[in-house]
Amino acid sequence: MSDIQLIQVDETSRLVTFKVAAKKLSGISLLLQIVVLSLLNISGKDILNPEKGGGLPSLVGGSLDVEDDTEIVADITSRVSKTETEIINGQVGLNISSEESLRELRILDISRGASLDEIFVKLRIINENGRASDVLL
Repeated sequence: MSDIQLIQVDETSRLVTFKVAAKKLSGISLLLQIVVLSLLNISGKDILNPEKGGGLPSLVGGSLDVEDDTEIVADITSRVSKTETEIINGQVGLNISSEESLRELRILDISRGASLDEIFVKLRIINENGRASDVLL
């Protein structure tokens, strides 16, 4: 369990925002936080595990062609898949509840925002119990 809540998911829009609160997280709420933070973690930042992280923020200002939807979808899909594998492999041997254990990440939608370099990713996070919760990044 985590003693600090770092993200908040709006009940209606499912948009993720950052909010630090001294709140104990468990169940699907903890799993949501694990997934979002893993997706936003940039590879190379963790000295002990330099390959870890989905690195979604590194897409901004990188070599990605923001006008090529095919490239954007492929890169985001690859990063979500990498994050899913990392989280699932990291759960092996741990005594965590099935509510907090990831079964699958599913991309529901990738869409553009108001500006050319603004991209929204809607994900469905499914735990081992089959319970799903959506987030919008």
